[in-house]
Amino acid sequence: MYSSATLRIHELTAEERAVYATLKPERLPEHVAIIMDGNGRWAGHRSLKRFLGHQQGAKSVQLVTETASRIGLPWLTLYAFSLAVTSRATCSA
Repeated sequence: MYSSATLRIHELTAEERAVYATLKPERLPEHVAIIMDGNGRWAGHRSLKRFLGHQQGAKSVQLVTETASRIGLPWLTLYAFSLAVTSRATCSA
């Protein structure tokens, strides 16, 4: 399934390698899709500014994409649009 030429397991952290070692390669999906939503709410629950939630979301995206690349995941889809955005009042500049 995953080409050994594309695996970069040696780049995983010790903790990530330990988790990876428990997985069965033949059972890994070829495509993972993630719906990213709630960064603003995450920040709000912690009394932080919304943009800090989005910064944390960006860090999570970086971690996920790098890890997916290291284990040779063929396809990764990230959905970053929220329907809640469409119901917000528009700002006039």
